[in-house]
Amino acid sequence: MESNMCEIDSLEISDKWKRRFHLLKKFGADELSHAMILKSEAYRQSSFKERLSFSMVSNFPAFFGGFLYYFYKSMHLKGFVILSFSMLWVTALSNIEFFSGVVIPDAVFWALSACLCSQWANYDLYRKTFHDEVLWDWVPVRWRNKSSVMWFLALSVTVWGGSIYYAMTHTYSTYAAYDEPKAVSVPCGSFVMYATQEEVDNYGREVICHQLELEGTL
Repeated sequence: MESNMCEIDSLEISDKWKRRFHLLKKFGADELSHAMILKSEAYRQSSFKERLSFSMVSNFPAFFGGFLYYFYKSMHLKGFVILSFSMLWVTALSNIEFFSGVVIPDAVFWALSACLCSQWANYDLYRKTFHDEVLWDWVPVRWRNKSSVMWFLALSVTVWGGSIYYAMTHTYSTYAAYDEPKAVSVPCGSFVMYATQEEVDNYGREVICHQLELEGTL
């Protein structure tokens, strides 16, 4: 343990990062996963300040940079995995919006990825520095390679792009709502019709969607 502490002190990094690494060493980052640290005795017995340092508020650059922060810190494969999951998350939320008409706040689209990156970045950099870890231990061993990550990225891009294409080719608008910035999304089965709020109030969803039937879309 003492030799490991000396190894941290000898690194050419800022004092802030040395303190972070010492804390991670204390919590057992050499043996435990991030999730297991949260359940460990060392973590439970730590001070509130130490717990706060380990939480998602501990790395603001990672919070705002997301997967780009991982690229900057040369954790490229993890960055690509985070990017892939982020695209799938955005795709899922976009589809919920498209088919339900529910407006999801913009913050929800990026908050999950931002919080996870902020909470995991320090631990991941520690694992990279002292264990040359390129992917997390929860990733199956046969997939812990560049080829698998690139395939996953390609799949995510395909799903994301396909979702965008589907939305573009299944979205219509009334004449009044064409240039209306506050147009309302009206779900019509597998299609969406944009209308003004006045049209929705006056005619209702059935009449608006019926226009698609008249045009032979539905």
